[in-house]
Amino acid sequence: MAIVGGRTQDYKGYTLNRAYQSYRQPGSTIKPILIYTPIFERNYYPDTKVVDEPIENGPVNSPNVYEGEMTVRSAVEKSKNTIAWKLFDELSADTCLGYLKNMNFNKIVNKDYVPAVSIGGMTYGVSTLEMASAYAAIENDGVFRTPTCISKITDADYNIIVDNIEYTKSKNTSIQVKQIYQTNAARIMTDVLKGVLTVGTGRKYNISNAICAAKTGTTNDNKDVWFVGFSKYYTTAVWVGYDMPKVINDGYGNTCSGNIWKEFMTKIHDGLEIKDFVPYVTEDGILSNGEEISESQPAEETTEETADETTENEENSIYTNESDDETTTISTDNNSDNRDNRDNTETTNPYNSQVTKPSNEQAPGGADGGVYQEYWGD
Repeated sequence: MAIVGGRTQDYKGYTLNRAYQSYRQPGSTIKPILIYTPIFERNYYPDTKVVDEPIENGPVNSPNVYEGEMTVRSAVEKSKNTIAWKLFDELSADTCLGYLKNMNFNKIVNKDYVPAVSIGGMTYGVSTLEMASAYAAIENDGVFRTPTCISKITDADYNIIVDNIEYTKSKNTSIQVKQIYQTNAARIMTDVLKGVLTVGTGRKYNISNAICAAKTGTTNDNKDVWFVGFSKYYTTAVWVGYDMPKVINDGYGNTCSGNIWKEFMTKIHDGLEIKDFVPYVTEDGILSNGEEISESQPAEETTEETADETTENEENSIYTNESDDETTTISTDNNSDNRDNRDNTETTNPYNSQVTKPSNEQAPGGADGGVYQEYWGD
């Protein structure tokens, strides 16, 4: 994992690393990890129809346009706030925020258990590190692992104390591994997020030398702008903003942060083979690429507290960006020999279990209508 914690650093004294010490409102980048991947575990698919319409005491879209019936895929590509709000209500706050808590999001409090969180309205917010780790879990078939910059720690005699390279085989590791999302749900989410870069809010920032999936995010008055996305090789999260929140001129989510993400991802994929993501299983029981499911398809993972193994390796890279405001960039390495070959290593049909929609259990915290009408961009 590589971290850039800001445009400027004071090396003589205390250094604020904004990548993991600053918590900011995530805007619409929260939607895939909070709402859409969970809803894809519950018999929703990209072509499932939803209704984009004004909601009393609810959010407005950006732009303030309502299109009526549309697919979930289109709702994500256009970053429709109304759809995210409705699906959050269907899932419940407890269910949605439970996914984030299982990925060690540190600043979730009782006041966050309200519909406003569905469009990024949080009490404290999230860190860039948390966002990169969560999106990496989507790419990794729903498996989350604790992010780290440490590959190995030894004593003076070179005895290994901590081994984060061979952590799937070693007990001496700080890596925590959890199956957060079901495999097919993560693959559906990945496929939908590809559309954000081809026809959606991030289409200006697709790169030509890798197949990627991403999401834009902007908060009220462009005070926080995000771009988070991944390829088969890397997951990168970019946040741009000021330490004391203020308006960023021309700071829409698919502008300054998108430019940084595009430039960085283009550079780190230079010379790498272009690889597409693993297809998902459709509602009709075939693969999304039109092929029939064979015995070589990977097994479905249920949402467990732990997973047996994960197979990423660590690599370090540094990227800096010059701007008038602060920038944080997190990049994690998704690549490994084991995962690259995962299509041919499993032997069971992944998606034959039945998943039912949850009941609308009561969420704690109550409503706080004041925040709902704030403008949240794409």
